[in-house]
Amino acid sequence: MAMLRHVEWWVCERTPEASAASLTAQVTAGGLLAFSSGALPWRGQVEGDRFRIAPSSITRNSFVPVVVGELRADGTGTRVQVEFEPHPAMLAFVMLWTVVSGLITAYLASLGTLEPKVLVPFVMLPLVGPAVALAAFRFELPRTVAALKAVLPPK
Repeated sequence: MAMLRHVEWWVCERTPEASAASLTAQVTAGGLLAFSSGALPWRGQVEGDRFRIAPSSITRNSFVPVVVGELRADGTGTRVQVEFEPHPAMLAFVMLWTVVSGLITAYLASLGTLEPKVLVPFVMLPLVGPAVALAAFRFELPRTVAALKAVLPPK
């Protein structure tokens, strides 16, 4: 799972209170699985100096990372410490895909009536889901980092 996580930090010029207020103004309160109208760029929760948010999307892109972060005083500014992790819906889908395709492959292999070359696509199925999920998560990560840095700009 380490490949599906990304940790980053930076220092923002604002105070922790101003940073939290700025972030709160950009977040539609609600759960990460809630549909969003897209009126605000983020959805999730900001509670004091901690937050758990994800970019808002009318199309419900489950590959965008969830941002879990903390705002701490750091000299004259705020240290923004964040961890980007996969969306729970995406993880559930990938796990279901892997298990079901693995069971189908095992069942077909147990029949013993198919030639091995016919089983190759079925053997690949359990590998494709996690590979696509990793590629999509990594593809969405830079956009999510840039969007968060637009709200909490580094010094």
